[in-house]
Amino acid sequence: MMMENVCYRRDVMAIMHMVKQGMFGELIHAQGGYEHDLRGVLFNDGKTAYNSGVEFGKNAYSEAQWRTQHYVNRNGELYPTHGLGPVAVMMDVNRGNRMTKLSSISSKSRGLTKYIKEHVKGGENHPNAKVKFKCGDIVNTQIQCANGETILLTHDTSLQRPYNLGFRVQGTEGIWQDYGWGDANQGFIYFEKQMKHSHRWDSTEKWIADNDHPLWKKFGTTAEGAGHGGMDFL
Repeated sequence: MMMENVCYRRDVMAIMHMVKQGMFGELIHAQGGYEHDLRGVLFNDGKTAYNSGVEFGKNAYSEAQWRTQHYVNRNGELYPTHGLGPVAVMMDVNRGNRMTKLSSISSKSRGLTKYIKEHVKGGENHPNAKVKFKCGDIVNTQIQCANGETILLTHDTSLQRPYNLGFRVQGTEGIWQDYGWGDANQGFIYFEKQMKHSHRWDSTEKWIADNDHPLWKKFGTTAEGAGHGGMDFL
């Protein structure tokens, strides 16, 4: 079993709690992804990156040692579970539902080479500037579930951008979209009946607070200070 920490993010668990209570009605579609500017991580600012696309640096703390070669060798969804894990739980995948089909398409690859040329010492003359990265800058994966739901994943780590996991949960009775780093004030939510068909988004802050998952109510104080906003503790 693969453990996915974002399944335990406080706002994600609150939305799951609302889903299980039927507040979103029957789920139809969900989105998520890994939308995170990793350029500095993939090359550790050029200090301990792999050499000529073959050998990684010796720095034990450099994520470039395990991340970067995948971008050289593979063109696809390299890091799916942050976005997929939470929505799969909400859609009862492996609990009476399952994923049946998927297709992925990728954009061209430009971001990493551009970053090397502009930010790594040596620029166009650095060996990494000549590496041919197979992984497209944006990879979109669409998934069909046995019970008829659809899921869209986005992998976006090679271009400039603020961090976001791009969640969207949409059912027959409501819809939630997040942006930013898990801040309850940074999302949108809408329930047609409760909001009297206003067609106006509401902030998630009150909805998250009122529907906090029991685990967060119990362990929220203990989780303070743990990694990734406490979800690593959960």
